[in-house]
Amino acid sequence: MKDPRLPEDFFDYNEITDEHREAAEEILKYLDERDGVPYHLSNRLRVKFGLKEAEKHDSKKSKFYQLAQQYGIYCVENGSMTDEDGSLVPMMRIESDIHRLDEFLEFSRVVLNQEESEKEIQEESEKEIQEDLE
Repeated sequence: MKDPRLPEDFFDYNEITDEHREAAEEILKYLDERDGVPYHLSNRLRVKFGLKEAEKHDSKKSKFYQLAQQYGIYCVENGSMTDEDGSLVPMMRIESDIHRLDEFLEFSRVVLNQEESEKEIQEESEKEIQEDLE
């Protein structure tokens, strides 16, 4: 039963029928064939109509999460939000005092600069090897 507090034209995505899914699929197919809808919007509609499972980003692959773990800052997933493409992005709860977080910023800056320097050295080395082979 429809909630009387909702506007008359409100569409409840929790009450999607097979007929809704079929209609959405046909419309998206039509638009995809004509490049009529950007990928992120097309993907989001597929997720909303249950035509596709929402992709969930892995927080453990996040650079922030990895650095925080390395530094010993406690992070835990605390739900998720839906990105514009329909994927689920983890929300993180971080527990630490402000002094430790300030120290973490400096630690992160040093680590990221070091990684960037190592990457540049690796690319330069690969370039020299390639030039030697030519």
